[in-house]
Amino acid sequence: ERDSDKQAPRSTAVGLQALSEGLSKESHGWVQQPLYEAALRSHVASAPRECELTTHYGWNVVDATETDGEWSVVLEQTERGGRHYAEGGLDGLATDDTAAPKAGGRVRQTVLARVLVGCDGGRSSVRRRVPGADLCGQGGLGASLTVVFRRPGMEALLRRQFAGTPPGVAYCFKKEGGWPASVWQLDGAAELYFGFVSYPSVSDAPAWLSDGAGAADAAKALEALEAACDCAEPWGPDAEARDSWFWTPYSLCAGKWTLQRPSAALAGDAAHLLSPVGGFGMNVGVGDAASLGWRLAAILNGWLAPDAAFSGYEAERREAWARCNDYVVSERARLMSSGSRDAGGRGGAYETALLGACVDGRARVGLRLPSLPGALLEARGVTLVVVGDDLAAAVEPAFRAACDRIGIPCRACSVDGAEAAVAAAFGDHRLAICRPDAVVTHLSAASLPDGVADGGSSVAAEALLLSRRP
Repeated sequence: ERDSDKQAPRSTAVGLQALSEGLSKESHGWVQQPLYEAALRSHVASAPRECELTTHYGWNVVDATETDGEWSVVLEQTERGGRHYAEGGLDGLATDDTAAPKAGGRVRQTVLARVLVGCDGGRSSVRRRVPGADLCGQGGLGASLTVVFRRPGMEALLRRQFAGTPPGVAYCFKKEGGWPASVWQLDGAAELYFGFVSYPSVSDAPAWLSDGAGAADAAKALEALEAACDCAEPWGPDAEARDSWFWTPYSLCAGKWTLQRPSAALAGDAAHLLSPVGGFGMNVGVGDAASLGWRLAAILNGWLAPDAAFSGYEAERREAWARCNDYVVSERARLMSSGSRDAGGRGGAYETALLGACVDGRARVGLRLPSLPGALLEARGVTLVVVGDDLAAAVEPAFRAACDRIGIPCRACSVDGAEAAVAAAFGDHRLAICRPDAVVTHLSAASLPDGVADGGSSVAAEALLLSRRP
């Protein structure tokens, strides 16, 4: 077949903004994990002085045992030490001699912890310390080949092929008789990309990929990716393979996510595995961290006991994982059969999978508050949102007094019920309370939760911070 016969309709491109248009007031962005992790490091480094933090970058947890109701955690320094692969750019590692392992073997140290949180990936060692937390579910969803490559002019090549579609960070392909493939931008300035090909099973992939040495042949893997994409223009000799690997996408979830005594919790891939079909694994993991972050703060600041702080975490985040997993499994199956991505028809399903029912603009207990004009939330505490200044004057004093008893930061804001977004969000309600991650914990016509006005600090804290769905 001549190159001129290869038409763009053989493949499809979808910009993330196209998926969200009309459904979310937040524009979609593509933040590569190395840069995201670097931003987290910067945030930790600039933490307020009253926040006592000790970081152990470049250390692995090699053992964790219970000691008098706490965790005794053994850490071992890795060969990489404290270096982070974003510090020298996406294409290499920065030098950090100060964090290198000492001569004569790797250094170990033991720390004591009140709470142990496993964010250590699909092979989590922390998960093995939580009884009943074994991974279960559908299991493997076929096989995938990933290739990291550099190709000057790749963006222009893709835009020529997909001139009729909105720009996007991902371009998806499926030629007749082939399997779905896609190309994602890692670093536009450096013209660094990664792409992957999805196969229904290992047997559907080229035989040489099943050999570990074969999968590591990045140049050959890049040829397989280019063949699967089948672009109208050849990528040519300027395409430079940097790395490749052959792997199995999974649909799995831990049977249990938390442990009461000593306190432990799982998050991210340690708790669940999602086949990559739109960044769901990363997004759900970040959601886990947001839900856990305020709970840990509540424990350390004495607002809540560990048992109370972790209550609801597993059910809430498991529901989010299940919602995304249902979408991912069905979308992967659909791509295997048709390979098409309809930006107009799949946006709602994509948004609902990520955000839940709150994309319809209604406020619901247990879900994030929709974006509302005039509602500025307190990221380190609780927020009272009321419709109308009259109600604010009636309930705000008791709300602030309760927060003072607890010692938790708070904010109160009044929104205009005449605004369409406010009317849609509240319906017959006029009062909402949100915890630090913007999740609604209470909705009512005009009253604060029981125990806020006249309860002790622990009772008031539970009433304000813990969701109780009707």
